[in-house]
Amino acid sequence: MIPANAGETLDVFGPRVNFLSSLDFGQTEFTLIAGIVDPGVVVPLHSHPDRELFSITVGAIEVFVADQCHALRAGDVGDLPSGQKSYDRLRGSKPSDR
Repeated sequence: MIPANAGETLDVFGPRVNFLSSLDFGQTEFTLIAGIVDPGVVVPLHSHPDRELFSITVGAIEVFVADQCHALRAGDVGDLPSGQKSYDRLRGSKPSDR
């Protein structure tokens, strides 16, 4: 769940996200965000220049990586290496927090 005092909510290709922190460790940057994926939302194929580590706190999503579907639900953690192409979508009819 996105904290009430998290600040501005941004729509990033479907999911609604809040930037909770952004810490600079010299050459490496780490950013913590909270996001909600609503019913009907599909996050398009994309990749990140850095590692993507995420935890599902509510609901369930399907993550498609390297031609494989991975079903993740509350309590699961996803870990994608830098440059890994993926897309995801909501499973079910209730929003999912990621």
